[in-house]
Amino acid sequence: MQEFSEAANPGKHIAEIFPALANIPVFMQWWRRAAQQSFNRQAAIWMKYWTQLKAQMNLNQAPECFVKQFIETDYEKNGISELQAAFVAGSTSFSGYLRRGL
Repeated sequence: MQEFSEAANPGKHIAEIFPALANIPVFMQWWRRAAQQSFNRQAAIWMKYWTQLKAQMNLNQAPECFVKQFIETDYEKNGISELQAAFVAGSTSFSGYLRRGL
């Protein structure tokens, strides 16, 4: 939640204000390390939930939910990777969680 809130602040990352900074060599992009660490943490979290749900689906024990329906759409045929799908599923589920005020 904290990472989400911090990243949502306008201007948090200078590269969002000045997109041309993405063209400088990676070793000079001082903001990249923190952003990559945040991405890696989020990817691990969402992939954990993603793989758990897929395992439940294989055992016919998965709850009916948006993510289950999303997996069943054969997302890969639309050029969506498993990691991208996990982020979509996680962020969609997370936004629903926030709307419920939990």
